[in-house]
Amino acid sequence: MNILIPIISAILYRLGGTGREDRFLPFLQPPTPIANKWWRWGMGLPIALLTGKWIYILTYFIATNVFVYGENSWAKEYRWVVSGLAFGLASLNWWNGIVCAVLFYGLKKLNLDQAYWEFLVGGLGTIGV
Repeated sequence: MNILIPIISAILYRLGGTGREDRFLPFLQPPTPIANKWWRWGMGLPIALLTGKWIYILTYFIATNVFVYGENSWAKEYRWVVSGLAFGLASLNWWNGIVCAVLFYGLKKLNLDQAYWEFLVGGLGTIGV
């Protein structure tokens, strides 16, 4: 059952993205930008339901809401390392935090389309659950 977690998380993280003009899953885009973020912020709920560990609701909310992912992030050059670390640590696994920090930074350097980037980040951040 845990194999569903990265798949569901990737879809929810993508739904929380800002670009509606993207070619990747455009039919799943919410109607308003305000509602967008709740898909991402609430991704801990299905993880908690599948694992039975309710702490994931709080940890993934913190990782997706408190840490800034955008271009105006306080971490500037290393924002993807900080974001990857926070997202990986939300799975309550130190190793996953370190791996996600490295992967997020490396993936960002590849200059992938934003839609694909969001889908990969959403799935990779939950591998350690």
